[in-house]
Amino acid sequence: MSFKKLAIILLGVILMGNVRYTKHDIIIPQVNHYVDNIEQDERNAPEAFELDMSKVSNDYNYQINLMAEKLKIPYIDLFSVMAYETGGKFDPKSKNPISGAMGLLQFTNQTATTLVNRHGKHFKNVAQLIEEYPTVKDQMELPTKDNKIGGPVYQYLARNAPYANKRELYLTVFRPTSVNDHNNKSLPNIVRQQNPGLNKVGDYEKKVNEKIKLSNKVIAD
Repeated sequence: MSFKKLAIILLGVILMGNVRYTKHDIIIPQVNHYVDNIEQDERNAPEAFELDMSKVSNDYNYQINLMAEKLKIPYIDLFSVMAYETGGKFDPKSKNPISGAMGLLQFTNQTATTLVNRHGKHFKNVAQLIEEYPTVKDQMELPTKDNKIGGPVYQYLARNAPYANKRELYLTVFRPTSVNDHNNKSLPNIVRQQNPGLNKVGDYEKKVNEKIKLSNKVIAD
């Protein structure tokens, strides 16, 4: 699968509501199989960002396919939450200028200290995590005979699996303590300050859905 040309994709299929995951949902598609049916005014909306696959291309899709299948998560949901967290760039070194969170899942220092490297040692902070796992392949590595623990993305998602639905997956990435909260519950002030535009628990899933629906362009090399 080549990303040498501009691929047009539709990710609006994620807006199917908060249904429970079933075996039927575990489908592992390729990104360029999606067809564009988004209206021109939506495509140019200011809230949309461009999904830039140039840095990860086939490698990223291979890794996310493997992880989605391993954790029994629909490919489109895992793809979407990482796209949102990295602003559509899929940059493993992405950094939130306000909170300092970094990586494909925007790990905080606190979260980083709960994860371990290939030698089983806990990271001191997120900077060390990124230093030791600087690439998409590193962060998304599945357990192997040489690395029985897996990369930080796998570690984090696996320990919270299985996921009942998309909402649970998204909130686990954003703020695990809010998984059981009502969507209308207000987020703490510090969380709102670090994530402008997110005021209530339900805002995160809504924003991911909106951004991905509007952001249907994949930029190639």
